[in-house]
Amino acid sequence: MRKKQDIMWEQSTLRESVEKWVTKYLKKNHSEYRELQVKAMRIVDENPALRILIFSCGRAGITSSSSGVIPL
Repeated sequence: MRKKQDIMWEQSTLRESVEKWVTKYLKKNHSEYRELQVKAMRIVDENPALRILIFSCGRAGITSSSSGVIPL
């Protein structure tokens, strides 16, 4: 029987892989995504405190709970 840690690790690895694939697809196929990336980088450059906050938290982003999205 598989251990809970192994299952959690596999789920984490899968989640990271999917996130990379989605990001790659969006960068390649959606100009709006690229534009938003540029805007986000500009905002962070103009506000150094944001860079400190983002890197101190490890990663910033929108989660399903904060965006109101219901996961499938």
